[in-house]
Amino acid sequence: MTREYLNVRLAYEAKYWIEKLQERKQQDLNRRIDDGLVEDIEKRVFEEFSLDGVSTTIILKVSASSIIEDAFRRTEMYSPEQWKKVNDKLVDTEKGIDFHKKIGTLTPRFYLDTNIIKGLEEYCITFMTENNIRSVKLSYVIKCVIHAYYLELENNFEDT
Repeated sequence: MTREYLNVRLAYEAKYWIEKLQERKQQDLNRRIDDGLVEDIEKRVFEEFSLDGVSTTIILKVSASSIIEDAFRRTEMYSPEQWKKVNDKLVDTEKGIDFHKKIGTLTPRFYLDTNIIKGLEEYCITFMTENNIRSVKLSYVIKCVIHAYYLELENNFEDT
């Protein structure tokens, strides 16, 4: 799996949803770590790769890049009708955003699988309609993918 860096200026809403998803996913991951996930991984690594005399340091972290990759994988089979529904819900979902929350830079540097970057770029063409005067920007595509993922997982979130 080849990876590349990608810099994209995101909409505030997209970054907000990424942060919310990241927080929740990290909380879930922390619970699994507390339940022995790292020890299980270390045990399997040593059993499967015979690493006698090797010390391991395993760090598990939810990143903005991992959120985008998961969002893309979960939505890559969406039909045009599903994307239209996501787009229609965009304005309503944006109303619930706290625009005073500090979310860091809107131009993060993502480290993504090249196939996911290509897939996101293909969405720039897929999302084009007859009403578009210019091409769809990658930042908008990422916003839609993150929004779709956020909507998909929304039922699992408590209001914070």
